[in-house]
Amino acid sequence: MSGLLELLPEIYEQMKGNLETIQQAVTSGIEQLLLTKPRQEHDSWIQIVNKAAQVIEEDHNYLVNEENKVAAEKAEIMALIAEGRQEKEAVLQNINEKRAQISLLNAEFNSKREELAESQRTLDLKKSTNQQKMQHLSKALLLFQNSMDIEVRKIKGGNLQFVFRNINPSDPSQPCTFTIHLLPEGGFEVTDCQPPISCMPELLDRLRETKAMNVFFTRVRKAFQATF
Repeated sequence: MSGLLELLPEIYEQMKGNLETIQQAVTSGIEQLLLTKPRQEHDSWIQIVNKAAQVIEEDHNYLVNEENKVAAEKAEIMALIAEGRQEKEAVLQNINEKRAQISLLNAEFNSKREELAESQRTLDLKKSTNQQKMQHLSKALLLFQNSMDIEVRKIKGGNLQFVFRNINPSDPSQPCTFTIHLLPEGGFEVTDCQPPISCMPELLDRLRETKAMNVFFTRVRKAFQATF
């Protein structure tokens, strides 16, 4: 179609030139006929020339119409091309936006995954630290168990229960107990004490300061004895 569009102006100009040449020839011929031929023959020639001119004009009009049709089709095609480009740009923009969103989500996911991994490492470290503390505490207790008549029991939740005997003079078999619970953030607390010892918080504070388990158990035994 682009080839036809390029040729139409050339064809049009060529036919226009031909028409002018024919008109000049017809005019010249009519002038000659008027000088040399009778009136009747002049009229006959004029009719022939008029028909020829009419045919040429019809061809000219046809080419003009075809040129207009081609121009309209060309405009329609260009409009479709422009619309297609706009749709393509919109699709590309949408794709770029989706890619940006995916990149952002991936970054957030990686950040959350790193935070989770760091939390897991911290938890594992605390767990390992608590296990070491429990092992250290168990070893220390074994050293005092026989000499101080202490029984150590592992109970639900990974807690340790300490049982003292020979405390109550009237009933040496009566147990005196307290339970130590290791905290997730480190350290420990006493969750149960029978019979209750009012000075237990102070004893725990001194233990945290001195780390001296033997002194702590000695003081706990004396505190139990003081309740009877």
